[in-house]
Amino acid sequence: MATIIAVHGTGVGANGPPDGDAWWQAEGILHKDLNNLITSTRGDLVFESLVWDGKNSETSRYNAGEQLYSRICQLEASGQDYCLVGHSHGGSVLQHALQLASFRKRDLRSLRQWITVGTPFIEIRKRFLLFSRLGDRPRAAYFIFAYCAIAYLAFLISIVLSSADNPILDMLFCVSGAVVLAAVYFGLRSFQPSRLKLLGSQASSAFRSDLAKKWLPLWHADDEAMQGLRLVKEIRLSPFDPQFAVPMLSFLSLPILLVIMFVISNSVDYSFFADPIAKWVDFHPTPETDIDGFQRFARNTLSLVAFPSHYLFQWFQAIGLEPGQHVWFNHSLVILTLVVSVLIGTAAFWLVSIVLTVLFAALAMSISRILSSIFNVFTNQQIIKLSLGGDALGASAISAQSSPSWTSISGSRLPEALSEEITTVSNLAAAQSIGKFRAALSTVVFSEQTSGVGELVANYLTWHELIHTNYFRAARFRKFMAYAISQNEGFAATDEFKQDADYKIVAEWYDALVKATPQ
Repeated sequence: MATIIAVHGTGVGANGPPDGDAWWQAEGILHKDLNNLITSTRGDLVFESLVWDGKNSETSRYNAGEQLYSRICQLEASGQDYCLVGHSHGGSVLQHALQLASFRKRDLRSLRQWITVGTPFIEIRKRFLLFSRLGDRPRAAYFIFAYCAIAYLAFLISIVLSSADNPILDMLFCVSGAVVLAAVYFGLRSFQPSRLKLLGSQASSAFRSDLAKKWLPLWHADDEAMQGLRLVKEIRLSPFDPQFAVPMLSFLSLPILLVIMFVISNSVDYSFFADPIAKWVDFHPTPETDIDGFQRFARNTLSLVAFPSHYLFQWFQAIGLEPGQHVWFNHSLVILTLVVSVLIGTAAFWLVSIVLTVLFAALAMSISRILSSIFNVFTNQQIIKLSLGGDALGASAISAQSSPSWTSISGSRLPEALSEEITTVSNLAAAQSIGKFRAALSTVVFSEQTSGVGELVANYLTWHELIHTNYFRAARFRKFMAYAISQNEGFAATDEFKQDADYKIVAEWYDALVKATPQ
């Protein structure tokens, strides 16, 4: 008996039942063709489907890989020949399953071939801090560990900076503390998700070489998903201008200036303003204890603005000008002095406010530049995360490659003639959609309710307009895959296939592809 397991990719509705007419479902076009074109040399040929949730999520793909690994173990235990076929992110599911086999040191003697079709392999990098790689409960333990580590470092610093009263005890504490902290740290590392442990594991060179020899990567040069995801890493959007926060931060300078003025006003000694005036006129200010908060604020503000009057009265005394017998002269001089002082004080604080405003503007510009850089980085990281489905705890998806991270083999693109056939299928589907889109656009233009535009347009899309979703709709591509599988131990081409007019053509394509793929 020989088994072929098909794994679908990402998409709404991709996680349907095992039976249906999709390429990966039983009774689908691939299943029907394989039944007619290849057979098992050791019994029946079985076609299976691995159904997973189809989300654009590394976590979902890893969980599906666990599911596939369990099925692989069953096939290995029974000694059945088997091939794996994965389209799009379904190929990533295959990779995760094979990584698990490597990590758990499981030999894959019965695996004959694993085929990926239009698969962008997501490059994952572990986050640096252990804290970011832990779940909620281990994180709580990490807080205690961090606190103890800080206390331990503080103790070490105190030992270095002071003479040790109990050197033997201190040494024992230093050694035992280091041992305990190291044990706790490595204990916390064991709570990392299994997915992250795979990233740190290295399969043996023999295992990697064996997998590479059994891998058949198939991809179209114009595959939209592969090309688009490979370029995601290079996208650098800057939605936040360096000056985006300047207006808001500059506006904040107004209340800050008012707060500064209020603080300075409350620190002013009213007698500094009132005592010189009392020498010239009959002036008896209300005691501080008899005035409320508003009066105190107004009086302190006046003292602050008219502060030059103190120095002007000192200057009058220095030049020998003293209060005279004429009250009108004394009052006039005091009024004139206060007016001049308020003008000078206001001008002085105006200059100070200009300086502070300039400083606030410069500070606002610097803060805005820093914030724009941070927000732009986070924005691009979020775009990459959403595009690549990088939701795994403690890991970041950074790019999409044409091959798994453990091998440098990327394979060769499909033969030009076969690529053109897939392109033709996509173009025909796109041409059929043009008339539908025209009708959809007229409905959108003349409709009063446009909230459902997305759903309306989606009703006219079949997704067969894309090359990425059309591999299996090309008849010769299915024959090409059948031929590739038939070249493995335990599988063979049927007589019907050998007599097919396309048999020699796909055989030539396969030989050319194998020769062009470095091993």
